[in-house]
Amino acid sequence: MIQWIHKNKRSLAVFMILSAIVLSMSLFGVDIAANAPQRSAITINDHEISFQEFQNERNKRQRLMIEQYRRLLGDNFNQFARNLNVPNSQVVDALIAETLVTAEARRFGFRTGEEQLRNVIRRDIFGGSFDPQLYSAYLAQLGVSSRTFEEDLRKDLVMQQYRDLLRDMSVPSKAEIESVTRREETKYTIDFVEIDPAAYQEKAGSFSDEEIKSYYERHQTDFEIAPQVTYNYIVFDPETFASKVEIAEDEIEFVYSDNESKYTLPEKVRAAHIVIKVPDGAAEEMLQEIKRRAEEAYAKAAAGEDFAGLATLYSNDFATSLKGGDLGWITRGTFDKRFDDAVFGLQKAGMAPLIERADSYEIVKVEEYQPSQPKPLEEVRAEIEAEIRKVEAPAYSSAAAQELYDEWLSGEKNIAQIAEKVELAVEASGDLVESGSDPSPQLKGLTAKVIKNAEQGRQLIELQDRTVLVEISKFNEPKLAPLDDVRDKIVTALQKQRADELAQADAEKILAVLQSMPSKGLKSAAAGLNLKVQQQGEIGRRSPPTGVLGGNQELIEDIVSAVQVPSDVGRFYKNQGKYVVAQVVSITPPSPETIKEKLDTYRAQAEQESAQIAFESALNRLKASSEIDVDPGILAEGGDV
Repeated sequence: MIQWIHKNKRSLAVFMILSAIVLSMSLFGVDIAANAPQRSAITINDHEISFQEFQNERNKRQRLMIEQYRRLLGDNFNQFARNLNVPNSQVVDALIAETLVTAEARRFGFRTGEEQLRNVIRRDIFGGSFDPQLYSAYLAQLGVSSRTFEEDLRKDLVMQQYRDLLRDMSVPSKAEIESVTRREETKYTIDFVEIDPAAYQEKAGSFSDEEIKSYYERHQTDFEIAPQVTYNYIVFDPETFASKVEIAEDEIEFVYSDNESKYTLPEKVRAAHIVIKVPDGAAEEMLQEIKRRAEEAYAKAAAGEDFAGLATLYSNDFATSLKGGDLGWITRGTFDKRFDDAVFGLQKAGMAPLIERADSYEIVKVEEYQPSQPKPLEEVRAEIEAEIRKVEAPAYSSAAAQELYDEWLSGEKNIAQIAEKVELAVEASGDLVESGSDPSPQLKGLTAKVIKNAEQGRQLIELQDRTVLVEISKFNEPKLAPLDDVRDKIVTALQKQRADELAQADAEKILAVLQSMPSKGLKSAAAGLNLKVQQQGEIGRRSPPTGVLGGNQELIEDIVSAVQVPSDVGRFYKNQGKYVVAQVVSITPPSPETIKEKLDTYRAQAEQESAQIAFESALNRLKASSEIDVDPGILAEGGDV
């Protein structure tokens, strides 16, 4: 059976890709066989979008969002995953915009031809080449068919052509570019106070048994003892099975012929040279003398004079002149293109043409020339076999594990007896380990997968290119820790909670004073609270605040939106675990000289903003002149249709 899987691994790979597509669709609620409802989810003029089409678009956007956050959050993804949900209203807006703009673009005659489509796929996905297998895998990862993907890409390209038209028609004026420059270069100075809840913990006081019990009941998941497991396992590592991979002669020959450049000896020459350098800033008379000297040396070498002696006499390359100009064996790319063109262009021994550069003349004699030629198969056979084994060993070891797993499930043998059949060791996890406690870095994620499927006492787990057979010997279900065991932890949590409430109350007090009397300033508003008023300047759209103020987009937007000083304060901010109340105390616009100097810097940004305004204006016009009907049920629901 292992041999059959080994011989048919390519067919299996195709099947796995197709299965991945179907599975990914099923996971996101796409029912391929179901009949769509008769009514439409969205009607735009005479164009109807079915509920199935709406759901497909929502699923696609959901997948893309999940993948984006998975890359962004890494190991922290799972704790946020349940809150990731694309709103139906966002999908509705996108479908309306896409339908209207695509129709308008096509009215202007914009189309996407087959060749343009292929070029975009080849360039943007594969970086200039095209691999059908990689394309299939890419589509499987997205969970779409090639037809759906390419149809969406056609629409995107048509819409981009329309956007480009609007961009070309909406060139910003000098005044508009100056306005963007003024906005981007304006600097702000703020006064602020930071209120750290940690400073209020001593004021938090004590808590009654009722308060502790109530917190315990409301936060039971925080006090859950994680599931624990003890297991034995066998690792099927591809390196262990590499020697067992069967390699046919025709497979070696195929790899050899299919990688001709890899198994080819490069073209090379054995050469010597003379370098005559041109000093920086040399006068015309000196330049002429250097050129005459180079031509003289070349003529002597071409006439057959001893090249080593000429190198000693003429060359400024002291490292090689002491060796008669000898360069040894060299291949293309060792020196610059001029050298390669002159020297390798000879295709034989002899004198290369005189090489002239801005800083030197070079005279090269090719002593011996060897053309590019394939390495004999026997010379690279071991290398090819090792490469094939490396590529195919994961599939072979996985197949071996699967075969033994099937035998294990259907028989009475224990894991030690199974390990004996393939001469592998049985290893132990350690007693009652939790998710994240793995036997080794190479088996990262193993314990989590074992716990996830703990109802199966015997498991087969794929971990990248390794396959692991697991036998669970002990498993403890998750359970709630007794209240007495976590009482101290609850008290600490309640102290932090109350300290945060006290800190927030002080932030609200300061804010109330500032709002009633903004001219008094922050120092007056914070009087009596023992808080230090700090100042930070040179804040702008391109130079955001730092420290406790950094990273809070709402705060940054409020600062750069201020039009008077002292600024009105509408809210306080929580950033990096601390409360912040801030007030803009000075606004410094850029000088006319700065605006003039920076115009070109902000021209592209002004063009982009102008094009976006033009696009939104055109879209609003199209919406206003269209009949659009959206099924109320879609907008009423926040989740799946």
